Parts: sequence; structure tokens; C-alpha cells
Amino acid sequence: ATSRQEEAMTELEEARPKTSSAKLLDNLRLMGVGEAVANTVAFMATPLLMPSLFAKMGWTLGIGFTLYSAALTYVTGLILGDICTHSPHLHSYPLVAEAAFAQLFAGPLGGSAEKASAWEHRRRRAGRAGKRCVQVLQFACYYLTGVAELIYFEQYLAELLAHLPICQRGWLLVATALAWPTMMVPTFRESRWASGATLALLIFNQGILAYEVFSVAPWATCDAWPQVEEKIDIGSVVRGMTGIAYAFGGHGLFPEQIREMAQPERWPRVMTWTYSIVCPMYFGMGALGFYAYGSNAKANLNANFPNNTPNVISIILQCVQEMYYIYFSGLALMLQVELALGVSPLDWCRSSASADGGSGRKGAASQVEGGTSRQSEGSDDSNGAGPAASENENESSEEDSGDTHGSSSSGAGTTSGSSEDVGSNELRERSVSSSSIG
Repeated sequence: ATSRQEEAMTELEEARPKTSSAKLLDNLRLMGVGEAVANTVAFMATPLLMPSLFAKMGWTLGIGFTLYSAALTYVTGLILGDICTHSPHLHSYPLVAEAAFAQLFAGPLGGSAEKASAWEHRRRRAGRAGKRCVQVLQFACYYLTGVAELIYFEQYLAELLAHLPICQRGWLLVATALAWPTMMVPTFRESRWASGATLALLIFNQGILAYEVFSVAPWATCDAWPQVEEKIDIGSVVRGMTGIAYAFGGHGLFPEQIREMAQPERWPRVMTWTYSIVCPMYFGMGALGFYAYGSNAKANLNANFPNNTPNVISIILQCVQEMYYIYFSGLALMLQVELALGVSPLDWCRSSASADGGSGRKGAASQVEGGTSRQSEGSDDSNGAGPAASENENESSEEDSGDTHGSSSSGAGTTSGSSEDVGSNELRERSVSSSSIG
């Protein structure tokens, strides 16, 4: 059965139109274990949300369902890592779903050619249906996640600047304008600095929660007096379950993050570190917040705090965090579009390197391998092969600020020459090594 599944997966990959080359994907494999852990924890962890979820479900169901969700997403995350490591062409959730649905309809071994052809048709059709279904779900999920984070952002801004006569729609426009520049981040690996900063702010905010609970009496100055646990009904339990599912929402981007790892086989280490950090946060902050505020615990826990300096600092820090959450939600969707169109997300690095005379980012050098050198003359930058050629070749330039002279190309062994008369037409040959995304 395993051999048949592997054979079906290989046949499916061979039959699928090549939307992105193996080299394009290889160029993305730059992310280390620490960077993957920082991204996964920073996007997944929502510890200040947990008290409100415990309030909806109570102690027993809240802790129990959180344990269940943690175990389920951890185990399935390891399974996804195993799939993506052994089948690198399955580099996104929709592609994993396509292979899985196709295997369900692989059909029995043997039989007539007519029956085998019928099963093959069903298999391909099932794979395409599964891929489209999961793609729609993933786009809807993370688009709505971005919308939810925008709403959080505008709420924080409205709390900070309550004296300004701006309505919710106005604050949404402000939040969108502030978050818009962050959409230029091209890959998960390039998010490493933002994720590290977000993680530090997240830990600091948990310290503020502990301060508000132990050092002040928040219910003395607002309506957050702890109440006895209210009767739990099916509606509140379902709402709590969806909230806990959201708290482990980073699971939906695991294949996309594995795609960028330099060593995908080390994904189990990423999972172990991620859940070793996130789970203590969830149980600790959830229990502390629920103990302090009871059924009054709000999804925006800052609304339970008194209007003191630590609360203001917490809101400011969460505004900064929201900038990360908003763009990260859309990053996987943008990458799907770019890779489907055969566009490298790192093309901007190569363009920057070209504008700097070939001395740009290190990432640009890793984009194109095995290129050949070409002739470069002092005043030739404006000729037709300029930026376009520099995006598709790995070149070493030689410039002469004096007289124009010929140089020999290294790598491909072709020669180029120039005439002695500067005013005459020049004949030269170039050996250009095109990249996979010409």
C-alpha cells in the first residue's frame, strides 16, 4: 500500500503542469531552525486571548480542549513535516491536499486497461478538487485573520487616542495605512527580525498582565470584578472551541514555512521548541487571567486593566505587534500567487543588486548559480541588456574608466571584442546563463 501511494504521488507530480521550478524553490531555502521557531511562535501565540476562552468554557473544558488542540496540532505538524521533507514538490497546504485526495482514489492494483484509465481519471479529478477546496479555505482563513488583526489594531488605536473624534471606520483606514508598508516583506525568512521583536514584546506584555493582577486591584476602578463562573451552555463552549482553534492557527502555514527551511529534515526540532514555548504561555496566562477576572475576562484583555501607565505601554506594544500579524497573515497568500505565476519573491533583491552595480544583497548572489562572466564597459550601463540581463545571470563585472577595450568571458569560454574606433559599431558576443524564471 505504501509503494502504491508513493507511486501515485510521483505520477501526480509528473502530470501536474510545472507552475514553479525546482530551482526557484531551492532559492527560497535559506531559513534556519531558530528563524522558523521565531516566526511560528510569534504568529501562533495569543496568550492574552486565553482568559476569555477559559471564561467561555470553564476550567475543565478550557484546559482539556487546549490540551487536545495542542496534541493534535503537534502530531499533525510532525506528519506534515515528514510529508514535505520526503516530497519537496508538496510545498504548500493545497498541494499536500491534492496528493492526499488523489491517493484516496488511487484504485485497486491490476485489472483491465479500461478500468485503470477510469480510476486514473477519478484520481486526477479528486486531486484537483481537494486542492481547490483547501486553497479556498486557506485563502478565506488567512484573509479573515488579517481582517481580525486589523480590527484589533484599530481598537488599540481608539483606546490610546480616545479623545480624537474618529469613528471605527476611520480608525480602520488609519490602521490599514500604517500596516500597508509591511506588506513589502517578501518571504518568511525575511520576517525573522520582525518575528524576534514581536516575540520579545509578547513576553513583555505577559509581564504587564502579571503586574496588573498582582500589584493592583483592577476591579476597584472598572467593571471587571471577578464573578463566579457562569453556567456554561453549548453556544459559549462552541465559541470557546473556535477561539482555541484560532490560538493554534499557525498550523495552517507549516508546509509553507518548511518550504523555506535550509534543512527541512530539522522541522521536528522547530515543532518541539514552538510547543515548548507556546503551551506554557497558554496555560499560565489563561489560568492567571481567568482567576483574576472570571467570566468578565474580555478578548481584548486590556479592557479589563485600569487606565494606568503599564496598560498604556501594553497597548502601544500590541499596536507594534499587530503590524507583524497583519502582514504575516497575507504573506502565505501572496507567496502562492507569486509562485503560481513563476515569479521569485526575491526578485527585488536582484533588482537592488543590479542598481548598485552588482554589489547588492547576499541573497541576490544565491539566486542564480553557474552563471558566466560577461563583458562590462565603463559607459555601457544604458545598453539594452542592462537590468534585464543582470536579473537572469550571475556575473562578474570588469569596468575600465579609461579607453574602451575588449575582455574575454570566463565560464562559457566565449570571446568578445570591440573595435578600435569608438564611433564604429561594436561586435561582441555574450554568454548569458538564464535563470529558471526568465
